[in-house]
Amino acid sequence: MYQNYAEPLVMHKMKLLLFHVSDYRAEGLINSTWEAIFADGQSYLARRVHLLNISQSVREKFSSQGVDDEATAMDQTVSELVQKLYPSDVALPLGA
Repeated sequence: MYQNYAEPLVMHKMKLLLFHVSDYRAEGLINSTWEAIFADGQSYLARRVHLLNISQSVREKFSSQGVDDEATAMDQTVSELVQKLYPSDVALPLGA
């Protein structure tokens, strides 16, 4: 599943779940997956901020869905993953 789906389709959450259920302990790969999740979130926020800075009319269109909403969505994503994976020392290396 990892090689056929999760990796080629860039499914970071699925990768973590596969690490968890298979007890796969490749620390570097697990850490890089978490880093990719955070990088994707930061990249999305940066694109959104750029769009909001283009013009006032664009800003008005997105005023009800501001950058804070995306930050909250990222927080929720991480919270959901932690809830699913805790207390896995494999997919959730809190002490690392």
